[in-house]
Amino acid sequence: MMIGAIVGLEAYVGGICMGRVMATIRVFPSSMEEDLNLIVENIDAKLPNEARLYMYRREPIAFGIEALILDVLVPEETMGDVLDRVEEAIRSVEGVSEVEVVLTRRV
Repeated sequence: MMIGAIVGLEAYVGGICMGRVMATIRVFPSSMEEDLNLIVENIDAKLPNEARLYMYRREPIAFGIEALILDVLVPEETMGDVLDRVEEAIRSVEGVSEVEVVLTRRV
């Protein structure tokens, strides 16, 4: 399911084309009763301006518990700083228990 849109896969800084990095992030809800769709909407609203939620999916964990798997695009040249702020933004959302960056890759 897509949320948001990619304006372009490259960012232009000073006329130079810079790449993007896709971070795959696992988000655990604080309880089974949490509305995962609402959590995704709140995460999307709180992401830093440089980051874009590309897509998300649900991942069954155990006993009916599901985690969210988010694919977030961030600029390559400021990846470390922006990714830290992405994690902080996700952690600040009500209903989020844990956040884990699973994978980062250049796109």
